[in-house]
Amino acid sequence: MTLRKGAKTMSKPINFNPSDIAIEGYDPVSYFLDHPTLGNPNLTLFYEGAIEQFASEANKTILQAESAKYIP
Repeated sequence: MTLRKGAKTMSKPINFNPSDIAIEGYDPVSYFLDHPTLGNPNLTLFYEGAIEQFASEANKTILQAESAKYIP
């Protein structure tokens, strides 16, 4: 299976299972906006080999647009 991520091609999926949820399920964007908030398991994004969960669709969009600002 080949996955495309931007211009980069990865040869195999990385961390695509429920135990690979980043930062214990907290919304990474929420740390910068208000206070840490648990993400919704239905609002996820596979990013850099981990599953990110978001409290809102808006936060998911923010991360997609400015990932370097919100992901260490």
